[in-house]
Order: sequence, then structure tokens, then C-alpha cells
Amino acid sequence: KIGDQRYANIVNLDLRLAKEFRIAHAAGLTLSVDGFNLLNKRPILQRIGDTNSTTFGNIEELQSPRIFRLGARVTF
Repeated sequence: KIGDQRYANIVNLDLRLAKEFRIAHAAGLTLSVDGFNLLNKRPILQRIGDTNSTTFGNIEELQSPRIFRLGARVTF
């Protein structure tokens, strides 16, 4: 039946920290840092499912590793 075979549940932790600063009365600056996949888990997202292929069952896609992103936004 559909749904009988499933991969294990995926646990993922993403976090964003941001701070807004006011510059005079008409402008603002927002500094931020984003963290993706902070637990650095690499679960299997996809396997090769073609039963006629010699690579059947090989891993095709994993979750991306831990990534950090820094950002700044100016508003006026």
C-alpha cells in the first residue's frame, strides 16, 4: 500500500537572530545571522528507485550540511 514504506522522520533545527538599529529618524539598519541545519544531521532524502538500474538503492540526495548566513538590510 502507498505509505507503507517510509524513510525515518527528519529532525532539523534552523535559527535566526536579528537586531534592528535606528539611524536618525528616517532610516534603519537590521543585522542578522541565520543558521540552517544546526544539528548537522545528514539524513537520506532520496535513493535511486529504478529497479532495472545497477545502482538501485544508492543514495541520490542528502540533506545539506550546516550553513550560516550573515545579512544586513537598510531601510528608509
